[in-house]
Amino acid sequence: MFCPWLELPPERIPALELPGASMDLLIDSDHILHTLEVYEVIHNFGSTIQLSPFLFEDFCCALRNQSQSKLLGEIHIAFLRLFFSEEEQEKTTFSVFDTNLSFNVVLQLLDHMNYAEVLRLYLESDPNFPAEVLQILEEGNYPFVALDKRLVVLKWMCDRFFETTIFKQLVRDEGKIKHDQHCRYCAKSCIGSHESHQTSIECSGCDAIYHFNCTESSFGPSSLPELNEKWLCSVCIKHQLTGSTDCILPGQTTLRKLPLGYDRKGRIYWFLVRRIFIHDPFINEIYYYSTLPQLFDLCDVLDPNYYEKRLCQTLCECLPHIAVQMHITLELTEERRRLLQTKSPKPVVDAYLQVDNSHRMAKILTEAQIEADNKSEQITDNNCDSVEKPCIMQIIRNLLCIRHGRLEACYWSGKLNEDQLIFNHKVWNDSLQSNNYGSFYSLSSELELRMRRGIRLGFSDAGHRNYVNQFSVNDLARSPYLRAKERDKKRYLNSRFCLTDDGEFNLPRFGTEADVLKCIQLSIRRMIERIPDTLMHQNWILENEKERFMQQLLREGANFNSLSYLLLLFERVVRKPVFLNIWWAGLALTRFNRVTAEDREKRQKFESLKRKEEKLLSNADESESTGIVWVKYSLYGFNLPRHNLWRLRDGNEQFRVNGHGSLDVFTSEQPARAKPPSIKRELSPHSTQSETNTFPYPKPYNFKRKSCNNGRTKESILILPNWCMRRLARQGGLSAKTLAPGFLPSAKANPQAWPYTCPRPAFDHCWRYLTSRATSLHALALRFRQIYASIRWMDMWPSDPDDPDTRVWTHLTDYDEVRVVIGHLEHPPEGYYEQYKIRVDQYSIDDDDSPAEDGNVALTNGDTDFMNSKASKKRKRKRPSIYAGDGVEDENRMIVNSQQKRNRTRIKNTTERWIDGVELKLHEIADYWKAELSRKMRNRKIEMGEQNIPINVIYSQTKYQQPQQQQKIIHQQQRQQQQIYFQNQTFSWR
Repeated sequence: MFCPWLELPPERIPALELPGASMDLLIDSDHILHTLEVYEVIHNFGSTIQLSPFLFEDFCCALRNQSQSKLLGEIHIAFLRLFFSEEEQEKTTFSVFDTNLSFNVVLQLLDHMNYAEVLRLYLESDPNFPAEVLQILEEGNYPFVALDKRLVVLKWMCDRFFETTIFKQLVRDEGKIKHDQHCRYCAKSCIGSHESHQTSIECSGCDAIYHFNCTESSFGPSSLPELNEKWLCSVCIKHQLTGSTDCILPGQTTLRKLPLGYDRKGRIYWFLVRRIFIHDPFINEIYYYSTLPQLFDLCDVLDPNYYEKRLCQTLCECLPHIAVQMHITLELTEERRRLLQTKSPKPVVDAYLQVDNSHRMAKILTEAQIEADNKSEQITDNNCDSVEKPCIMQIIRNLLCIRHGRLEACYWSGKLNEDQLIFNHKVWNDSLQSNNYGSFYSLSSELELRMRRGIRLGFSDAGHRNYVNQFSVNDLARSPYLRAKERDKKRYLNSRFCLTDDGEFNLPRFGTEADVLKCIQLSIRRMIERIPDTLMHQNWILENEKERFMQQLLREGANFNSLSYLLLLFERVVRKPVFLNIWWAGLALTRFNRVTAEDREKRQKFESLKRKEEKLLSNADESESTGIVWVKYSLYGFNLPRHNLWRLRDGNEQFRVNGHGSLDVFTSEQPARAKPPSIKRELSPHSTQSETNTFPYPKPYNFKRKSCNNGRTKESILILPNWCMRRLARQGGLSAKTLAPGFLPSAKANPQAWPYTCPRPAFDHCWRYLTSRATSLHALALRFRQIYASIRWMDMWPSDPDDPDTRVWTHLTDYDEVRVVIGHLEHPPEGYYEQYKIRVDQYSIDDDDSPAEDGNVALTNGDTDFMNSKASKKRKRKRPSIYAGDGVEDENRMIVNSQQKRNRTRIKNTTERWIDGVELKLHEIADYWKAELSRKMRNRKIEMGEQNIPINVIYSQTKYQQPQQQQKIIHQQQRQQQQIYFQNQTFSWR
């Protein structure tokens, strides 16, 4: 490398002042270098990351805009899918076996509204990941953060990509394409036959391979190439983007790009994204030049004979390609400007680059005319090894269509002809030479205003919002193996969650922070409207709680915290049978735990060594002086002895230390005052309720408690409700009958996933904890998607909505069963566990319409002869009468009653039993509560003595106030029951 300035002292090196740089990009010069690093990684390895090409200007606009966009979302999602796929191939786990569903459903629900939360979980899983990146995701409402924070996250994702095995394999293969072995269209093998090279065709732009027949059926016969011709598949054709895929210098590779050269001050010259970038590593400054007139001003200050000789030689070699790519930049800008003009009724201002070119071209053309007229400077090239300055400048002038001092084309001049350029330059010179600074400042301010208002590529056309990633929407962009793998995962998760059909939920892909907040509001409203009100808490209708909830949800001043609170409240109000089994009976995790294969090997070695040491200790002799301290401990564990250890009597109180339900603590027992159950007025939150009583309206869980030492608020998933804490305190926490809400005592203990001596949390409890700790809109959107996918949408409505009989029928061999819900029972805590009483009627099979059997039917072991087609037909079963609920008119009632009388003769048996609510269809429960709530509302009307009270008045009646006389009678009856109770009971209190 020729660097003559390295041998000279700094004071002998002449100064080099660079001309004014361009300002057409939307990124400040402080962040351009990091933006280029991220873009070049995605641009060169887009097929590996699975991202379609996009323009650098659109990427800058997506970073600068405070709202989230499709382009920014697709970049994050593609990187996350690549990381998790890489971790899966490397046998890295993020959860234990029994919590895999909680982990996999998060990856399945990954979309444009929650990728920031998934990225936070990924960074939180390993302490070796940088803390500053995790801090950005935790403290700020990412991606609604500043530009520099977005670049920090994207820069780390690119660095993480360089650490993957996929990138290392690309380096080993030197960027060569390895094609698949299965056709992208039919997924059949293309390898293995002798004629495979004649029946299949490979794409020269990606790793896809197709059969000739599949190519003709999918793309048409005209798409087949000729012999020895490169062929591109349909995906690669869609990936051909002007300004991105066609802007590659000859000799460049995707693995490494070299700079153009260096100047005398050690600045590095790059040609990237159709621009010349100059980086000063000493003061960390960036200059860039986007058009050919700007490049002319740059080359005018360089020394092609000595200091920048090698740099100018490289520029001369690449000047034709540089001019073509800079020409593409202007074409793209003008194309976007014309598109805006068609959409806007007002005239659109000129582009920034056109205004800047017209100003620079006026000066260049004037100087060219002076040189042509005076003939004072000629181009001489006596030394073939050196490149002189006139030669470089003449090449650029020819590319600018300036020959012999005349302008032959006005493309680079902002559509101004030669006379207009000369006139503009004369006006500028006259204002400077006449010392008329007012005129000069007015001209410069006008030029600055035009440049500032000028259209820039990617800013006004919103190309980052219309970005389409073919790897997300086109199945042919992915290999058949990946498609089958994704399909199997989705099918498996759909058997545990509701992810298809009614469970699908599409959210917008771009918008501001206020738009995303409004979207979550409307999504919660849509979910509530899809669930019948009868599947909510009874007070949801009776006490008009729904109206209050919707007012809080849809109010204008709603913020992030209020939506989080309402989402938690909605989960408590909905009945338990509405959710799938995984919601209340499955395990989950509150954070990912990244464990590599090396970590597992180390743990296995440590455990084997620990077992060996324990075996040696068990075989050691106590008399030997091995340094072992032997400790005597109890073998009872939690089953402590129940005999009294010590007593102390003080007055009417008796204290004792025992092992029954407590651990070495003082318990106090004294005679208590007996109260009959009849005088208990308030309902206990943990008592079983009958059909007439109702549990109080629930409140969201509170995972925060104040510390006793410093008064600070702490948050933990182990915090229990007060009533549960009191019960555990009375029993010493040793009773297996006391169940903590939200925890599963039947779950198998796993110290690696849950290193606490208590039951593991359930899926719903982990969801509540994460929702209460959500710090961003993306976290709240992910929690919404989780609860939406955990609802039994398939059982919400009857299979046949036109059938008035909504009862559930079961067809057996000898009879049919139909069940009807006739009662309910709610259990603590707060009615979370429900039981329903059902009546099962068995109907005999009516064979009147079945075809007569002939004599050819032969029965063997209770089976019909399979050779007789008539005998093998199923019997036609008559369905009983039409089921009519409340609200049927009198004429229909008469018909239904007559049909019921005829069908009573067909009932063989009727049984009643209690079953769990989760075993019923949701529409059965909804129909039962519809009738039950209607009965309660009618009773309220009768008790209030007014039959024509509006329904909303009855809903808002929080508690029925009885008349004074009726209250006195009830009070006297309660006192009489109390006296009778004490007379008939004999109390013996210890």
